[in-house]
Amino acid sequence: MSFHFTPYIVLLVLPSLWALWLTYYSFRRSEVWAKAFGLMAYSTAHWAICNALQLSSNDEFTFFIWHNVQYVGVGLLVASLLVFALAYTGRERWITRPLLIALAIEPLLLQGFLWTNSLHHLFWVSYEFKIIEGLTIPDNVVGAVFWAHFYYCYALLIPSNILLVIEVVRSFRIYRLQALIILAGILTPMAANVISVFGLSPFTSKLDLTPFAFSLTVVILSLGLYRFRLFRLAPVARSTVVDNILEAMLVLDSDNRLVDLNPAAEKILGHSASEAIGHTLGEFLTHRPDLVDRYQNVFQADAEITLEVEGAERAFEVRLSPILDRRGATRGRLILLHDITERQRAEAALRAQQQLAQQLAETARHAQAAAEAANRAKSAFLANMSHEFRTPLNAIIGYSEMLAEMARERADEELINDLDKIRGAGKHLLTLVNDVLDLSKIEAGKMTIFIETFEVRNLLHETLTTLQPVLAINRNRLETRWPVEPLVMASDQTKVRQILVNLISNATKFTEQGTVTLETRPITFAANGAEPVAGVEFAVSDTGIGLSPEQMQRLFEAFTQADVSTTRKYGGTGLGLAITRRFCQLLGGDIRVESAGVPGEGSMFTVTLPLNAPTQTLQPPGN
Repeated sequence: MSFHFTPYIVLLVLPSLWALWLTYYSFRRSEVWAKAFGLMAYSTAHWAICNALQLSSNDEFTFFIWHNVQYVGVGLLVASLLVFALAYTGRERWITRPLLIALAIEPLLLQGFLWTNSLHHLFWVSYEFKIIEGLTIPDNVVGAVFWAHFYYCYALLIPSNILLVIEVVRSFRIYRLQALIILAGILTPMAANVISVFGLSPFTSKLDLTPFAFSLTVVILSLGLYRFRLFRLAPVARSTVVDNILEAMLVLDSDNRLVDLNPAAEKILGHSASEAIGHTLGEFLTHRPDLVDRYQNVFQADAEITLEVEGAERAFEVRLSPILDRRGATRGRLILLHDITERQRAEAALRAQQQLAQQLAETARHAQAAAEAANRAKSAFLANMSHEFRTPLNAIIGYSEMLAEMARERADEELINDLDKIRGAGKHLLTLVNDVLDLSKIEAGKMTIFIETFEVRNLLHETLTTLQPVLAINRNRLETRWPVEPLVMASDQTKVRQILVNLISNATKFTEQGTVTLETRPITFAANGAEPVAGVEFAVSDTGIGLSPEQMQRLFEAFTQADVSTTRKYGGTGLGLAITRRFCQLLGGDIRVESAGVPGEGSMFTVTLPLNAPTQTLQPPGN
């Protein structure tokens, strides 16, 4: 290969080097349109360098090698331009694998025709080259394949330019300048190509001006790169982000005229962007002149306003921000409107619910106070009435015993039986009255505890001696277990005794010919989350009928027994266990029950009490 130097090649090579840098810069980005632009820049450099080598060739062989190779750049250029236009204008979904394959077919076929032209003469009918004014240029007659290639290229160039023109018309200002720069860079070599192909050049005949025009394109695109941030902003990004955000966005210039707005803002104004751009906001907000006046010269603010949208009042959170140029000067304002109507409605509903909840809570407090007052009145009434009942009942019991003694002296058996029934019924009723009196005192908060020191073992001996007749009724056997070391309690001895009497009486009442066990053991426990204290545990177990889980849940409720059948068979008022539990709580302890619910396995009641009961009068928790 042989070459000679001509100054013209400098105009091709230097811009080509810059185009190769643009290729590198573009391929570093991930966007499809940026990569397509990089391929355009490479194709331009390829075409220009090959054309420079062609123009400086000294022999026909060298000339035609570079002449043919340069068409690789031509085919890539028009294909990448179409891909770029599609991606840059937001039509990436059109860039499919079949389209890319189709765009690669024509450059490959063209190379086949170029390198086999001597066989068919379809690209050049005749050709030769001349050196004119230091330039090696062809002097040939083109054929049908050349014209097919020419029209194919323009079939891609024209729609690409149409897409860019549409983008120029519809874009916001900064994007419009970008599109104009790109369009100018593309139209310049197209015009040069038309001039060269149809022999209209005022310069050397047959000299192709298209590569030189592409060198000018590189300069123009460089201006777009640095001055208008070609690779930092893209109109498709603006379309994707701005048009799809839920907030209404309006852009005003320094004269308070609309220069851009998104679909959400169009809905608020009731006009499309094409109708609104160029007008002031006051022309659309005629029903709210107060808002226009208030924010006429405000460049930064956060506020809440109401606007009529489609015939309904809507609440908006408005934010104003200044738009600054590169020197920091204010060029306009950005207005963002966020619809907060639903939020305000939700907040109003929440406030209404809170007010209703407060009212209900207040009503509940009043109802609770009234219920407590009624409960205290009921307890006071029962306590008074119990006293009134006890006097005549004691008289009935006393007189029935006197009459029974007289009847025994006379040996009147029939009268003795009747008097025994009267005495038994009176004692049962007196027991009921005493239980009601105790329960009413507890609920009224008038039950006091009398603290005294006593030895637990002595208390147990006295209690069990008293209960021997009760145990004998159903022929039950009593077993006891207690520690060898003495246990001393400072508590209400009477209430502890009543607790044990109630539990052992209950156990022997529901057990026949079985075993009742009383086990006493020292423990340490924490009552109601307090610090652990020394205490004693009384466990009363039996081999009686047992309790189901449902029965255990309501066992300690006043006037409640296991079920109706036990009341009929075993009697009782349902107050014994309720009072027992309240006594345990008054003394600083509690009671629990365990049962397998199987006859013969019975139940176990466990009472836990501190060795030192609290000295103050306690109010036990309610049921």
